[in-house]
Amino acid sequence: MTAIMVERHVYDPYVDLSRGGAMKRIVVAWCALVFLFFGAQVCRSEELTAAKKADIERLFKLTGVLKMADMVANQLAQQTISAIQATHPDVPARVFDVVREETGKVLGEALSESGGLMDLMAELYHRHLSRKEIKGLIAFYETSLGRKMIEISPTLFQEGMSLGKAWGQRLGPIIDERVKNRLRGEDIDI
Repeated sequence: MTAIMVERHVYDPYVDLSRGGAMKRIVVAWCALVFLFFGAQVCRSEELTAAKKADIERLFKLTGVLKMADMVANQLAQQTISAIQATHPDVPARVFDVVREETGKVLGEALSESGGLMDLMAELYHRHLSRKEIKGLIAFYETSLGRKMIEISPTLFQEGMSLGKAWGQRLGPIIDERVKNRLRGEDIDI
């Protein structure tokens, strides 16, 4: 999450879309957020039954996981648009409409397809939460405090991403300088 000097150019992983960096960071951040709110207690060996999967899907719907996915799609589309604008400032506005539409469609399809992110997340929840714990989370998110968490989660996620990006950018030059100094001390020239 830091900016790194590469051949006298700043590599900012939040902007460099050519390496898939932005999407990976968004997905990792999203998963971290999910764990922040839902916990990660190791589950006893328990089979993922249809009933448990239905409870997990209910939890996803209740907590607005799909709304978060829409937010991720919008953020990814905006990053792509910014990269296009930086390299091709004269492209027609229609390009940006297509980027938004196709990003939303691809992520939507990839979320719900068999073996897609929703299935992977269901397996993840299954590994770390028992059915009883999932039911407990459902009960919590049906309370007024739980509904408040659901309501403010997108804001916390978005603001947390911004804070993390600023924090990483602030640390980038410090890390870069320390690495260079240490390598110079070991007579390694890069």
